[in-house]
Amino acid sequence: MLGTGEWAVCPREPDLLSVLADAGNRVLLIESSGMRVPKLHAQDLARIIERIRRLRKGISSPRPGVWVLAPFTIPLPSSRWVRRLNALMQKRAIRGALARLGFSTPILWVAGPIFGELIAGLSAELVIYDCFDEFSAFPDVDGGLMDRLESEALAQADLVFAASEPLVEARRSKRADVHLLRNGVHIEEFAGPLPPEPEALASIPHPRIGYVGNIYARLDVEALDRLARERPDWSIVLVGLVRSPIGSLTDLPNIHVLGHHPRADMPAFVGHLDAGLVPHRPGPLADRQDPTKIYEYLAAGLPIVATDLEAFRAFGPWIRRVAYGDALAPVIAEELSTDTPAKRDARRREAARHSWRSRAFDLSGWVRDALRDRAARRS
Repeated sequence: MLGTGEWAVCPREPDLLSVLADAGNRVLLIESSGMRVPKLHAQDLARIIERIRRLRKGISSPRPGVWVLAPFTIPLPSSRWVRRLNALMQKRAIRGALARLGFSTPILWVAGPIFGELIAGLSAELVIYDCFDEFSAFPDVDGGLMDRLESEALAQADLVFAASEPLVEARRSKRADVHLLRNGVHIEEFAGPLPPEPEALASIPHPRIGYVGNIYARLDVEALDRLARERPDWSIVLVGLVRSPIGSLTDLPNIHVLGHHPRADMPAFVGHLDAGLVPHRPGPLADRQDPTKIYEYLAAGLPIVATDLEAFRAFGPWIRRVAYGDALAPVIAEELSTDTPAKRDARRREAARHSWRSRAFDLSGWVRDALRDRAARRS
């Protein structure tokens, strides 16, 4: 897989790859340095230092059947000459890793557009393109370049899938055969016995209203600010990398910004919340998403309150949607006061329909069909 981020940070890639590895596949993930030029602030500098550390480490294996490589990359994606130089270095590193691990003609899974220019230079039995976000809409990203790279990847792929119905429809003008492959959840981790309470939560009083996921510009900071001021008796908990400014939220005593924690700790964080939040601003990035946090909230049995966006309507009655600009507090209060063990069990049953294992099963069927069709064209 040519990925869009790091194994320890992005949910969709490692979750799907882990299931495929458990089924007996051998998996190599190529980590990306991102789609934008890093800024000179602490968070980006920390990411650069960590990437250099992984680069020096070479190929690592975070779990059985999975290997990870972070090839050297100059983070200037908008420069055509830098991209060409990066492509030469990346192809050499990837070919070396494939040879070392004994991969001959692998299935090439391209997650997002940033590695699209490598497709033609790598031998593959099948090329998959996975669109799980509106990449061109991210802040500080060259949207025109991302659109062009994605168009090239769509043209070269044998199999294409996207994570939400809006993402599928947006690409149907270029590919009529786009499959819908939503995100999912490791149901046994989030719906199983409640893990011990994380130390970072121990001193935070209930009720805890949580947002668990990386914080981008789509987060409705103003809605959270208003919520915290209207309900000073509630604790608003934010768990995840802060990748966009969050204004005055850190100044409010009942807002707790806990930062990044390992993916393995997420069942404990989610399980010790009282309700899950997804307050996102309307726009291409938010309207076309399929947040893994919703499946995780459901698996933990939490009531969920989210902005009324097109992408969330597919969840039907399982989330309470609030019009953008309207107050969140009354709806959250109603969900908390009417929550019952029976409702929590029903949410867990709904989540069980969306396991990563079932997603990998669908994906495997499409791959088998695409391999069969490709073999038929060759004969």
